[in-house]
Amino acid sequence: MKEFTREGVLDAVTKFVAVDNQSLAVADNVPFRNSLVSMRPHSSKSDLPSTHDVTVYLHNSFSKTLQSLREEINVNLSFSL
Repeated sequence: MKEFTREGVLDAVTKFVAVDNQSLAVADNVPFRNSLVSMRPHSSKSDLPSTHDVTVYLHNSFSKTLQSLREEINVNLSFSL
């Protein structure tokens, strides 16, 4: 990430939770949130993702991936018939 964006932080925290097998509660963990603020001192509370934000983002990302997979399977099936 070259520039700070709310979406970028949400994506990074979601990947941290999902890939590193962390608890969703880490997003609301005070020391974790403080470490995010230390990376960008002028962050406001609204800049930092909550557990709910991470859950929704993870669900939506998974849904998009499943939809792409469905479309790819349908295209491949139509070519093979």
